[in-house]
Amino acid sequence: CTIHCVFNQLEMLNSNSRPDKYSIVNIMTNQIKDVELKEFIQDSIDECFDTLELDSHNNKCEFSKNFAVCMENKAQRNCDDWDENLSANKINSAGLQDGTNQQDKRKGY
Repeated sequence: CTIHCVFNQLEMLNSNSRPDKYSIVNIMTNQIKDVELKEFIQDSIDECFDTLELDSHNNKCEFSKNFAVCMENKAQRNCDDWDENLSANKINSAGLQDGTNQQDKRKGY
């Protein structure tokens, strides 16, 4: 499971190999100066963990994936420019796929 590997590489897992709420909060909020944004992220993490912890049958990979999806859903519902960012990401991804991305050409990818 890719997202679980990302959490592992960022050292965001607890002793049960599940995402660790404290680590995630720390990594996702420690550089944010905007109080409202910081509170939104903290609240979103808390709500996602509360929801996912009710279903203790999730294995570590499912838990990681469901946490990431939960956070994405919260961002999508609360960010006015979500659709604009999504379109930009699709354009950037298309550039990577067809080889037209100049930055990647310079690096020899």
